[in-house]
Amino acid sequence: MTRMNLGTPPELKGLLTERRRTERRKHKRSIIAREERLRRRADIDGLRVERFDELWKAAEFIFGWRDWAARDDTVQELFTDIGDKYRLVLFRGDFWQGVPKDKSDRAANARLLLAGNPSADGDGPSFIYEEYYNSSHGSSTHTSPGFNNIAELISGVHPDFLIQAYESLRGPDAWKFILQDLNPIR
Repeated sequence: MTRMNLGTPPELKGLLTERRRTERRKHKRSIIAREERLRRRADIDGLRVERFDELWKAAEFIFGWRDWAARDDTVQELFTDIGDKYRLVLFRGDFWQGVPKDKSDRAANARLLLAGNPSADGDGPSFIYEEYYNSSHGSSTHTSPGFNNIAELISGVHPDFLIQAYESLRGPDAWKFILQDLNPIR
């Protein structure tokens, strides 16, 4: 009769120890990353509180711009041509994952989109915040659920992004991003 070796090799114990150590490190990194996101979000919420009146004015203007666009004959003629569901790019800024990005990063940007014809009947959001990343390794898009009122817009985008969008829409380059969007080949 052959004797059976029912013991485990020492390498198995070492392998199990290393797997558990790796899992612990991975879990710790995950907790640290989550805490960092929460801290960053708290910092941004603090900015919203500090700059609330300025942000409210900016968001109110942006919604007013939407209301004007709903009544403007030329804008309505544009939507007749491009379709009521077309998302117009109103502003493009240097943001990624909800925060300002390094100016040297040319692959990522965030956009404020008018979510279709503002005079068309529908229950969709008025504005959409979208982040786009395009590099030689591929591209990705992150889209917000959308904003139907001033409070949602203030809470949904970085304060600096909102102010930059406001300044763009009320300034001499108000139509810059819309024209680029409609005529991408220049």
